[in-house]
Amino acid sequence: MGRYDKAEQFFIEAIEIAKNSIGENDPDYAIYCNDLGTLYIMMNQFVKAEPLLVNATAIWLKTSGEIHPDHATGLNNMGEL
Repeated sequence: MGRYDKAEQFFIEAIEIAKNSIGENDPDYAIYCNDLGTLYIMMNQFVKAEPLLVNATAIWLKTSGEIHPDHATGLNNMGEL
């Protein structure tokens, strides 16, 4: 537990795979950004977390709409930040 450095590597790799396979505007891509952003919150690296969470929330808003649970997740995590 607490192997944040290893988790970060896995999340970054997942983001790269998703970017190359499904693109940066896909809701699943947003999940990976959100997960890495959440990890950065846990690591107290808020400057790194913010752009990832903003991006994920924007993707969800655009693809799912304002009242979708995914958008609510993004807003929740922005609030945590």
